[in-house]
Amino acid sequence: MAKDENGNTPLHIAAKYEHTQNNEIEYLIKHGANISAINKKGNTPLIILMKRRNAKIKEIEYLIDNGADVKIANKSENTPLHIAAKNKRIKKLSLKNLFLLV
Repeated sequence: MAKDENGNTPLHIAAKYEHTQNNEIEYLIKHGANISAINKKGNTPLIILMKRRNAKIKEIEYLIDNGADVKIANKSENTPLHIAAKNKRIKKLSLKNLFLLV
């Protein structure tokens, strides 16, 4: 799959930006996008999604339900769960549910 100069795949880019629906992420995964692709900073699409302050739990669950590895750490040694814990806009209840998905 194509990558940009930072090693981002289309799935990384889709995870970075808010969408009205899950369509872009879902489309890319259904058409063979590597859900565990790692960019030059060591970020997976799930890590990038977790960094997005307005990430929806539905989007996070979709990536996890489709095989995103929550244990992969980036070059800063942060896993998606570390980032979720630091992200104050993810509600505590949603964060609790996220940990239960693992």
